[in-house]
Amino acid sequence: MTDSFDVPINQLFTRLENWQFESFDPQRIIIEPTSKAYIIELEIPNRTNRWRYAELEALLNHPHTQELEALICRIKCDYWERDRYFGICLEALCDASNNLPNLKALYIGDAQEHEYRKSKLNVFDIRPILEAFPKLEVLQVRGCFDEFPLTNQLPLIIFSLEYFESKCLSIHCNHNHTYPMFTSL
Repeated sequence: MTDSFDVPINQLFTRLENWQFESFDPQRIIIEPTSKAYIIELEIPNRTNRWRYAELEALLNHPHTQELEALICRIKCDYWERDRYFGICLEALCDASNNLPNLKALYIGDAQEHEYRKSKLNVFDIRPILEAFPKLEVLQVRGCFDEFPLTNQLPLIIFSLEYFESKCLSIHCNHNHTYPMFTSL
């Protein structure tokens, strides 16, 4: 007799690793919107305070955008503007939610990852993402949660889950470490 729990628990949940990663190239056609996680980068070049959304805009104008299931949004930030970057990116993604109705997995966070380096990106309220993308199964966030601790958001996140079409949402928050340390909901 086989027990139904013979499968490791981490295989029971959707993970970002379920998709192959590929850098988004606006010159190429997206041919596998459901099997690949496309990587885009957002940044303020040369501190001009003008966001470069070229990759996001090109992605949103692509004919297969509505079918995308996974997106990796890497934010390039510097120390001086680290308090604003996450909010600006969060707003841009929420504004794009109508173009990404099937999004199941989203990474949003610091583009510079290093095992021994703290993230410069200040992360705060993630509820707008949860509300904008009701089909999300995985939300992975990388940044510094010092100003708006994730523990303060837990009751609000759990409350927000009542509105999701998805029955299970896995949230992995990386608090200045290379590996996720927040448990799945």
